[in-house]
Amino acid sequence: MNVLKTLEVVSGRAGQELTQANVNGKKLKDLLLDIYNLRHQYFNSRYDWPWRETTTTLQTIANYTTGTITVTNGSR
Repeated sequence: MNVLKTLEVVSGRAGQELTQANVNGKKLKDLLLDIYNLRHQYFNSRYDWPWRETTTTLQTIANYTTGTITVTNGSR
């Protein structure tokens, strides 16, 4: 069951339509998605779940390893 189907079940049990606007002008679907996202974020932040681990590669500019440079003491 995906999130949208779950929202349809919840709104059906409440006798409401997902496209219906509530008091603050938001659609019921948007309000329920906001609540779902807040709970999902709270749940994921409670523990270091293995599926939250990621591997990242940070690419930087390579060091200059070729060429020559001349430096004179006291020059600007």
